[in-house]
Amino acid sequence: MNFAFLSQGESADKVGAWLRARKLLLHNVLIDANKQAGVAFKQGALPTTLFFDAKGRLVSTRIGELSAATLSERLQGLAP
Repeated sequence: MNFAFLSQGESADKVGAWLRARKLLLHNVLIDANKQAGVAFKQGALPTTLFFDAKGRLVSTRIGELSAATLSERLQGLAP
């Protein structure tokens, strides 16, 4: 399972500083300073979590804060 993290509307410097301040070492961090992902996925609310299956299809969306229970439930739904 892979995770990608997307920041919309912030610069790479600002995102990097935020991650360093929290001592988070994340891989697959994407910067969308112009907020194009929201347009592409028809999502205007933040935060939004998008769940894709192994074939790259968007299968679920969660708008708002994501709890551990909701994350676990959505990930189980993706398991083969």
